[in-house]
Amino acid sequence: MIELPLPPSTNNLFINLPGRGRVRSGAYKAWEKRASAALTFASWDMPAKPYNVTIRLNMDHRGDIDNRCKAVLDLLVKHKVIDGDQWVNELHVYRDRTVGECVVSFG
Repeated sequence: MIELPLPPSTNNLFINLPGRGRVRSGAYKAWEKRASAALTFASWDMPAKPYNVTIRLNMDHRGDIDNRCKAVLDLLVKHKVIDGDQWVNELHVYRDRTVGECVVSFG
């Protein structure tokens, strides 16, 4: 089980800048920094391919839960928790008010 801060919505991950194109937003960079730090304190066993991933989000019904998955999966790939999100066969996403901000598990 990996505990992370609540990821930003996919709608807020990137911004378009004239002359630079699409770049990461400040909110995305800040979340990625906090989430990367959280990973340094986490322990996990590398799951076998293909993966079944469960993401539990402590959030109300103002936002879509599916918009939170991209940031989480991309972070897991970047930090070599998983080899690639193309290996995700099942993805379960739940609103769960009993967890911290975001909890990821495999199985």
